[in-house]
Amino acid sequence: MFMEKAEQVLQYMLRPSIEDCLNLWFGKSEQTDREIWNRFGADVVLASQGYCDHWAQDVEQPRLLVALVILLDQFPRNMYRDTARMYANDARCRDLVKRALRAGASERLQPIERVFLCLVLTHSEALEDQHLCMQEWGHAMAELALDDPLNAFDEIFERHLAVIQRFGRFPHRNKVLQRASTAAEQDFLGNSAFRFDLPLIRRADGAFDFAGTCGYGSLPATKASAASSASDRPCCTSSCARSGPKAAHAAASTRARPASSSGSKFMLRDS
Repeated sequence: MFMEKAEQVLQYMLRPSIEDCLNLWFGKSEQTDREIWNRFGADVVLASQGYCDHWAQDVEQPRLLVALVILLDQFPRNMYRDTARMYANDARCRDLVKRALRAGASERLQPIERVFLCLVLTHSEALEDQHLCMQEWGHAMAELALDDPLNAFDEIFERHLAVIQRFGRFPHRNKVLQRASTAAEQDFLGNSAFRFDLPLIRRADGAFDFAGTCGYGSLPATKASAASSASDRPCCTSSCARSGPKAAHAAASTRARPASSSGSKFMLRDS
């Protein structure tokens, strides 16, 4: 039964087309939030209480870990959007992921599946977790073609790292977590040049660009431009569910289809 549930979770998050994945992963839709509540709300509660932890312990079936990560790290950000509860499972999820990484579980996953493990780490406000994210994603990127849209995640993860290096936390969480913002954080939040909720724009050639440019630390605007030319920011180009990891990797290696001249915009999910 739990294998079937895990596959349902994976099928839901890993869609056949890049447009569907972008809208789902980084969209802000009340309809999607309600759908996740209705379909997976009970499963999220059970996972939050530890009833699914054994999914993370089966090294022979690491995709169970990916499904558990989605239940603990991704779905709560839809279900409990703009409340402190959306972060409630983060610490437990990180512990499970780091334990699985030490056991070599990620080596059996395709890059598109490893994305979710890295997202858990990039959501952390601990600098060591940010560095671990970059290390793990570096291994995944080694399997990608230069024009694979998944290369976009390198820019995402580096932006998160830059924020933690500068502030030691994510300032955009301060209001939800009832933390007082420093003057520097207030300036940061007021600067649209570096935000996690900026639109992702698809260019006519099928590549992706951030709507804004990066203005902090080790991430100059030229870096963002170079990353986008190799196909930028979060996108899923595969269905990793019943088609299996080989089909998922083949799909993930396919360049995004060109968009219309007007371009497409997708909003990034909260970190």
